[in-house]
Amino acid sequence: MDNRTEVEKWIEFAENDYQAAVLLSKNIKPLLEIVCFHCQQCAEKYLKAFIIKSNSEIKQTHNLEELLKICVKIQNEFDSLIDNCIDLSDYAVETRYPYPFELDINDMNKALKDMESIRNFILSKFTS
Repeated sequence: MDNRTEVEKWIEFAENDYQAAVLLSKNIKPLLEIVCFHCQQCAEKYLKAFIIKSNSEIKQTHNLEELLKICVKIQNEFDSLIDNCIDLSDYAVETRYPYPFELDINDMNKALKDMESIRNFILSKFTS
């Protein structure tokens, strides 16, 4: 698979997570953990797509901060996403298991905003 095809696949999967998060957030009683998980997954896949597009090697990690460090080495302005990545990172694993992890509608809305910020920032890099 060439670089462009691989990037397109990562974007396709990121968009699936994006759509899932947005749709599930609109339920009368949103599935908070699932929405937050998909927000994290969308951000992770967009970061990995950018790394691949830049001909760098992606790490097998769910830690958005680690992925962001790679992106910052490629383009400094990625450091503006640090708070978004920190806030979303916990949703990669903790939300998937029945451990005490308190979430409310405000957490979900923040996760959606963080996801949107990362998604929009990276999409702007692909079109410029």
